Amino acid sequence: MAAVSLRRNSSPAAQPLLSLRYNALSSHSERGTVLLKMSSLPCSVQALLGCAGALVVGVVVMGDYGMGIDLRSQRYIAFQNLYFLLAPEVNLLPSGSDRYYGMAFEILLLLAEFALGSEHTGDIAFIRHLLTHLLFLAAALCCSLLTYRLFNNRLLAFIALLLFLLHPRLYAYSFFNS
Repeated sequence: MAAVSLRRNSSPAAQPLLSLRYNALSSHSERGTVLLKMSSLPCSVQALLGCAGALVVGVVVMGDYGMGIDLRSQRYIAFQNLYFLLAPEVNLLPSGSDRYYGMAFEILLLLAEFALGSEHTGDIAFIRHLLTHLLFLAAALCCSLLTYRLFNNRLLAFIALLLFLLHPRLYAYSFFNS
């Protein structure tokens, strides 16, 4: 209220200063809106670039993660399920609480280990970490694209991608929790 009365009672000499100040503020806000506008890249390209950056960071920090405590049991369950798929007449399906683990991704990890051909536990853990992290990045990409499809807003889709990628617990589990 006091600012309004100052503008009304200001002298004619102060008018150019007020308009100059207003122009400076308006040009600053226009610059801010230019900075807030997303680029003309499609949402899928923005999400792919974000996931590529996360992949680079993931490969750099992947060596900091060791083997999970359940690596042997997960591999054992994958072996049992693979044997069941190859020879169903031999009933080697897991029993007890192990039968509730999913088999599709574990078999994929096991086949990747066979393709690598290494018996070294460190190599096996690295391949499992890498493939699990790639699945996490694919889920982040789907989250971003789904957000864009639902809200038709690139900025919101990119924020959803960042929230998904930068969540500490999800990011930590993206390396070893299959």
